[in-house]
Amino acid sequence: MVGTLISAKPLGHHQSSIGSPHNFKPAGDIVVDQGGSTRPLCISGKSLLPSGLQENSRRFGVGECVRCLDSDGQEFARGLVNYSAQELNQIKGLHTSRIEKVLGL
Repeated sequence: MVGTLISAKPLGHHQSSIGSPHNFKPAGDIVVDQGGSTRPLCISGKSLLPSGLQENSRRFGVGECVRCLDSDGQEFARGLVNYSAQELNQIKGLHTSRIEKVLGL
C-alpha cells in the first residue's frame, strides 16, 4: 500500500474499531499545509501527498500513528504512516512521481 491512512474525525461509539488511528498513541507529528492538504483530507477524504508536508517532529517509523497538524499547530487528523520520519523529510514538498527515485525504491 502506498500512502498514509488518515482519519479526519473520530468514529462514533458504535463505529469505532481497533484499527482506527484515533485509538493509538501518536509517535510523532506532521505539519500539513492548510490550503493544499487539510481541506482535501478532511472534506474529500483524499490522500496526504508529500507536496502538502511542511515538517515533522520526533522520530517515528513505518506503520506508526502520527498527529496531523495544521500550520497553527492544531490537530485535525491522525494517520498511520507508510514512511519513517527520515523518509518523510526526504520527500516532503515533492511530487508523488519522484518518491521512488528519491528514496531509491
